[in-house]
Amino acid sequence: MLGAARMSPTGQTCYSIEQISGNVHCIKEADQWDRQPYMYLIVGDEKALLIDTGCGSGDLNKFIRSSGVIGDKQKLIVLNTHNHPEQTGSNWSFSTTGKLGLSHNVESLCASNADKKYTKLRDTQYDWEVKLFKITRWLADEEIILLGDGRELRNIVQVIHAPGHTPDSIVLWFVSSLLLKISRFQHHGSKERQFSII
Repeated sequence: MLGAARMSPTGQTCYSIEQISGNVHCIKEADQWDRQPYMYLIVGDEKALLIDTGCGSGDLNKFIRSSGVIGDKQKLIVLNTHNHPEQTGSNWSFSTTGKLGLSHNVESLCASNADKKYTKLRDTQYDWEVKLFKITRWLADEEIILLGDGRELRNIVQVIHAPGHTPDSIVLWFVSSLLLKISRFQHHGSKERQFSII
């Protein structure tokens, strides 16, 4: 099913998902503010990593769980590449206001530890307000996120601090597919024209 875009089983959603390589999927959001953010889901042997959560137009957690891309009991790590509403808008669907701050089967909600003060700010310059969420894991520069057995490259994602677009921006290096996820970069075009950068 590589490359085939799928909607949710009910078809009643603002999200679609497309497999772009062996265990990497791109989730697209058709939001009312016309930001059209892309999120990425890397599925490891034991856990999955969601990179960014879009504008928050719908329940992204529910969409991912109903898509069949990850297992019912597979843990999910949610990571924001930087603190802008089109990257953090659906964090609320993975976070709760309880003691742990996480919804069922979510292991952690992550952000860069480069500038925690900036990351915690609520930006008011956008057309919408992001619902409350709680960061539960702060990521250090060069930290490794394991999605399963660390001897398998498909389970290794490295965090690289890259302040610039925002003080808390990060880049993710997915060794197995030689993919580099840079904040605000989107892949476009046919499979033949895609870059090695997503």
